Amino acid sequence: MAAGDLSGSSQEPHIPENWDGPAAAGRVTLAAMSTYVYARAAAAIEVDRLRSLEEMFDPNTTRRLAALGAVPGARVLEVGFGAGSVARWLAGQVGPDGRVVATDLDIAHLAGAGPPNLEVRRHDLRVEALEPGAYDLVHARALLEHLADPDAGLDRLVRAVRPGGALVVEDVDFGPDMVAVLSPIAWRDGAPPLISDVAGAIRAVFRRAGAHPELGRTLPGRLAGAGLRDVSAEVYAPLTPAAVRFMRLSILRLREPILATGLVTDVELDAMLAMTEDPNFRAAPLFLVTAWGRRD
Repeated sequence: MAAGDLSGSSQEPHIPENWDGPAAAGRVTLAAMSTYVYARAAAAIEVDRLRSLEEMFDPNTTRRLAALGAVPGARVLEVGFGAGSVARWLAGQVGPDGRVVATDLDIAHLAGAGPPNLEVRRHDLRVEALEPGAYDLVHARALLEHLADPDAGLDRLVRAVRPGGALVVEDVDFGPDMVAVLSPIAWRDGAPPLISDVAGAIRAVFRRAGAHPELGRTLPGRLAGAGLRDVSAEVYAPLTPAAVRFMRLSILRLREPILATGLVTDVELDAMLAMTEDPNFRAAPLFLVTAWGRRD
């Protein structure tokens, strides 16, 4: 795996002698992660979608990471960094004596754009190892839900945590019961039927791709099953303009596969998109479940 420039760091990464490093990064492509629903997204819209996700979820994510080890001098691993906001925030938190390694299949959003203590790597969590026991804090958001085998990915994340260190994983859950819980909050008379229909179609798109639209609720049990201690979790569902933008951009990116499910028509999808253009429209499109634990 090609590593970033370490010349600006005062702390070289510790890589144990028995680490079976990953294959050359040059052969890793977005297509390799076949379950990633948005893999073929057009660059401009996908960046906007990722930034809307960051605006929705970063306040909760950074609060939790600050409480669990994003402190000066820490070594932190950010897996699946997306548009890079959390990785940049982490680099500021750990300071010049700390180190942040940020990985993704597509590194274009962050490569060459970070501070000296931020190393960017192209990495495929499905098949490539991480340095065992090398990090004080490991974080992954909206990543495991896109893996055909989330437990295998979780195992690699756990192994990267040093004894006593913390792992934080965050994944969405937009099952029909979750949508029902949010309905009276976002809409006085309950969610319009079209919203439930479109959400069902997007769940079908996820499942057809081998992804998991309801993975979030399973995270605490998965972390406990992976051997972590002090496992805890929280649920976050922001009702904000960023949530509406994220909903609209996600529908635009998934329009063809949504229609291919046969669960909504082209006219219905246009009506849904028109609803998101109304300045009075409110949406909390999904829950984010944040779960964490420590490694013995």
